[in-house]
Amino acid sequence: MAKRTHIFLGSELAEAIDFSLNQTGYSKPVRECNVSEQAAKMRTAYNSAIEQAKSEISRRIGKGLPVAKGYYLDVNIDKDSPMPYAQLDASNKGPRLMQVKLDKDDNGKIKAQSATVYLPNNHEDWLIGKIDKYETQKTISNQPKNKPLINAMDGIEIAAVRQLFSHPAEYDELLPNVDYEFEIWIDNTSDEALRDLFNDIDRMGLTFERDNILKFDLVTIILVIGTKETLDDIPFALNDIEAVRRYYNPADMVSSNEENREWAKLVDGNIVANLDENSPRISIIDRGINREHPLLKKYLPKNRCKSVIDNQPLFFEGTHGTGMAGLSLFGDLAEQLRNTGKLEVNHDLSSVKLQNPKNPNPPKLWGKLTIDAINESDAMGAKINCMAMTEDKEYANGTPTSWSAAIDEALYNGGECDRLMVLSTGNTKPEDIRHGHYIDDINGKAIQTPCEALNAIVVGAYTQKVQCQRKGYMPEAPINGISPFSRTSMLWRGNNAKPDIVMEGGNLGYHAILEDSVMPELSLITTSSDIPQEPLQYFNATSASSALAARLAARIKYANPQLSMLSVRALMIHSAEWTDEMRNIDHRNSVIMAYCGYGVPNERAAIASDDTSATFIFENELIPYQVGKDSNVYNEMHFYDLPWPKDLLIGMSAEDVRLKVTLSYYIQPSPTQKGNYNKYRYQSAGLAFDVKTVNESREQFIARHNSNHPVEDKSTNDTDRWMIGQQLRSVGTVQSDWFECSAADLATCNEIAVYPTSGWWKYRKLDNVDNRIKYSLVVSITSSETPVYDAVANAIRQQVQVKV
Repeated sequence: MAKRTHIFLGSELAEAIDFSLNQTGYSKPVRECNVSEQAAKMRTAYNSAIEQAKSEISRRIGKGLPVAKGYYLDVNIDKDSPMPYAQLDASNKGPRLMQVKLDKDDNGKIKAQSATVYLPNNHEDWLIGKIDKYETQKTISNQPKNKPLINAMDGIEIAAVRQLFSHPAEYDELLPNVDYEFEIWIDNTSDEALRDLFNDIDRMGLTFERDNILKFDLVTIILVIGTKETLDDIPFALNDIEAVRRYYNPADMVSSNEENREWAKLVDGNIVANLDENSPRISIIDRGINREHPLLKKYLPKNRCKSVIDNQPLFFEGTHGTGMAGLSLFGDLAEQLRNTGKLEVNHDLSSVKLQNPKNPNPPKLWGKLTIDAINESDAMGAKINCMAMTEDKEYANGTPTSWSAAIDEALYNGGECDRLMVLSTGNTKPEDIRHGHYIDDINGKAIQTPCEALNAIVVGAYTQKVQCQRKGYMPEAPINGISPFSRTSMLWRGNNAKPDIVMEGGNLGYHAILEDSVMPELSLITTSSDIPQEPLQYFNATSASSALAARLAARIKYANPQLSMLSVRALMIHSAEWTDEMRNIDHRNSVIMAYCGYGVPNERAAIASDDTSATFIFENELIPYQVGKDSNVYNEMHFYDLPWPKDLLIGMSAEDVRLKVTLSYYIQPSPTQKGNYNKYRYQSAGLAFDVKTVNESREQFIARHNSNHPVEDKSTNDTDRWMIGQQLRSVGTVQSDWFECSAADLATCNEIAVYPTSGWWKYRKLDNVDNRIKYSLVVSITSSETPVYDAVANAIRQQVQVKV
């Protein structure tokens, strides 16, 4: 079918409408308690905790040791009550919330919850005053004052450093008198306060570099070296500590190598470089690339090789970076060898070295190094970044880390939103796979840090490689199934939605006696750093998948040079589909998405429309909030009345058609341990979309989401028509969904709304934040047989002057 240009409309057709979000949803009630019993219980627990803290602080004062100017308290909250965030984060009136811990079961239901607070010692009477009023005073509704706080409490204890660990099991695994590396999260960004805090850290005997630091809107993160015993003093020695996390070295995904020099010659003869002013550039952020490889040299000059860890930008370690470079340029060379035509390459490379394990420097925060690497890439003209390095640990639960938040910050880029980053999910090792049960096995392998980054594209692996050449072997995964090398977000319990897509990552072979094995014929082929002897290597797993995704981004951008990176990202997800094997993983879409996101991108559909599929692309910006009487309030929504081929659709009658919508935007992160379980505290602002139903009027549709424009005859949203659903898709910052219906029904579904949801910008002074969201909106009409593209294009020409 002939390629047709996507219909780029920029900010055309958007109507800004004053907006206030309709608040819906169920709020858990706080439990009922006997007032006098609950008051006595909490008063006793609180006083006991304060006295213990005072005793330890007095001992430290006597020895001339650093002393905190407050108390760290661990508050256990009834699992069925709402977390009293506001009451536990009273700022200058009492405690400051440091972090929240939610223990969820497999269905996402809370089994236990607690909060760690820091109470300055000049507010020591905070809870006693609350309890006194709880016992003696009533609200207007005749409820005890402070009931949401006091009744929610199950207990109060002095917080040990273990409670400050985001994952307490990390503390339990520490050996005595052994130096480890830790991230310290500080709930303060004041230079004066940090200077005093750093002096106290020095006095404690923790080692750290004062320039190895990450600063976000509300939190400062540093890297220290010390023992378990030294950490135990933190709750009594330091102010404003939100959290402690173990620091881990990232594990890069290097596969086995077998090369063939003759293949390299054949490949070289089939590649044609066609670079011009529209050619995008991919930055490989890795361990360096051997740019002397004959297939890479013309795409990677010396001046586009940098390092953020040493002064050896041309030095490379291992074959991983060189393998990533080849796949991001050429794709799987095994596939190219099967093609008779020439391979035209329209993009080139830069390289930023992020790690050199053979010459390790003092540890650095990976978030800081990655920001530096992305900035170096940008300076070299690379807007597409690809990194297949993850943190080698199993504690990831989907909540932001310092590394993932740094990536979100770098991609947001001061509101420019002009960069794209591809990350790999991390790998499942072959030895962790049981034959016939690999789907269950990778279920227990959580996607690794920094893949919690909302703004990044996270790529898992699927496979079409099932032909085993060696006798007695069979493929572990079926064709079009999830690759055994991939990871899932099942253990994240809905805290985040990754991966976004899956790409080819290879397969494992199984032998009844030899069991699972990495096999060359089930892998991809790419460039190797070991030249001239072995110029090609076999490559697999999610490193391969992420490199292929970066290549797809570059190909979309080259074919559509006017598009922003937000639109390139949107088209990658918009074109993705689930295979039948993916649909068979589970009957719940939430489970399918935890394995494979939105599925496998269709490169042809991502790059161009065709006769039976017409794609609109809008790029716009929305101001979500304005200053209200007492606080910030919602500001505007965007309404699109699309030019629609209504006559054609009505004439098609019962023919099946599909409407697909994808919304892509970036958030500015605010990573704090108190907010990581609440996306509205982490994201600057959210966006959502909806489409008018068949029987709705314009006024009814707007009123469904916008309380500023109520109607008497309210309409009901047809939530069942969507494949993914509002709740599931809204977890991410790239949201895609679709429904199928008759062409006649679709004829009246031509109105789309984009509107803001909550975020931390709403609760800060607007003159201190950007308060403007850039977004891309992609909309496709796809018919089962009737050509619709020309009718869509003609309808648009009649309404706006645009080149189609």
